[in-house]
Amino acid sequence: VAVIECGLGGRLDSTNIITPELAIITNIGLDHCEHLGFSLAEIAGEKAGIIKAGIPVVIGERGEVGDVFLKRAQEVGASIFFAEDEVLKEGAQRRFYMELENADMDLKGACQEKNIRTVCTALGVLESKFETNGAVENICRAAELTGLRGRWEILGNEPFVVCDTGHNSHGFKVLGPQIQATAAEWIKNHPQGKFHMVFGVVADKDLDSIVEYLPKDAHY
Repeated sequence: VAVIECGLGGRLDSTNIITPELAIITNIGLDHCEHLGFSLAEIAGEKAGIIKAGIPVVIGERGEVGDVFLKRAQEVGASIFFAEDEVLKEGAQRRFYMELENADMDLKGACQEKNIRTVCTALGVLESKFETNGAVENICRAAELTGLRGRWEILGNEPFVVCDTGHNSHGFKVLGPQIQATAAEWIKNHPQGKFHMVFGVVADKDLDSIVEYLPKDAHY
């Protein structure tokens, strides 16, 4: 099984030459606006371009643009599954979710709480086509098995060093509280030390909407 990620948006992305078993749209935020649009609805319309006739689609977060995805799915005749709803229903999706809800995963970022709903819904949709035995155990080892780096990756403990690739305001709504809690705990335990943060983004990011999520007592 190949997991093919769109480069930017979806509607005009080169990955549309592929006819997949399943499409997944994780979430929508104001990012790459100069290419995708300056409203969530416009960006969702571009992302919805990966929804294809007869191919099921999983939506990670409905948010305020769920109707955009629903309309596109109805237009092309695609089954649509909203992850936050699916994991509450009886069935395979919920079974996977219950197994993973309190599991010890090697991806420790706060964003995984939402990601797991999407993953479990995808597994439930694909269960009739693919072997899913061992899926839960493999998800718990996702970073190890895939080589995924920089998702709340702890690089060292003495000194404590953690790296995360979060880089936009949408991501920092989830990541920010985790950073702040980590900083507060470290500063409490090291009153004479400095909590250092190295932070970088490219020029198109909305820094004003990110800084509010960054710890005030850190040394930047």
